[in-house]
Amino acid sequence: MSKIMYTEVLRTTNITEYNKKEQEFIELDDKTKSMLTTYIRKVTFHSQTAEFPADYSIVMEDMEDVFIEKKEKEINVVTKELIPITKEQANAILDGDYEFLKESSDKNLRDFYDCIINQQLVPAYRKEFTRKTFHQNKFLDIIFDLAMSRKPYKTNDFFAPKGFTFNTNYTNLRMSIRHNLSVSKPMEQLLAFEKELSANSEL
Repeated sequence: MSKIMYTEVLRTTNITEYNKKEQEFIELDDKTKSMLTTYIRKVTFHSQTAEFPADYSIVMEDMEDVFIEKKEKEINVVTKELIPITKEQANAILDGDYEFLKESSDKNLRDFYDCIINQQLVPAYRKEFTRKTFHQNKFLDIIFDLAMSRKPYKTNDFFAPKGFTFNTNYTNLRMSIRHNLSVSKPMEQLLAFEKELSANSEL
């Protein structure tokens, strides 16, 4: 499980601003900065009975890594926890077979089960998009969500072949500026890559 905390400013933008930021990063010589591309699918659960303080989603990155995402916001601070699950487990949950969560050794998955039962959480909508993360430094990421598409969740097509399966809109893109209060995923990957390079150079 990974847990990150950050403050976030969201706004809409356009493809022109995105292209400008991308070109800036392509031309950079500063190796402490990085640009990460991630293809994301997400099914978000909502309660049919009441407002719920946490947002739960099933998230898949690059058609490989699958997580239960628990997202909470208190004042300006977002706390996001990612609990790895298998594709088979994700399929079962989306097909309405989630009893196995109750017996999980992971408390976070048991909590998710309790929320499904007590708060009547159901899959509400499905999104897919390409996320471009421009990692400025250890504490700052600028993120563009490109070609975001969203539709009500009606059937389990979560593992359909890669590609946008419904209309996309490039006119208004979403941009977020995240000030990380813990190490962000791009930073984790960058540090791991630098560690691997260092280890190989010592051989």
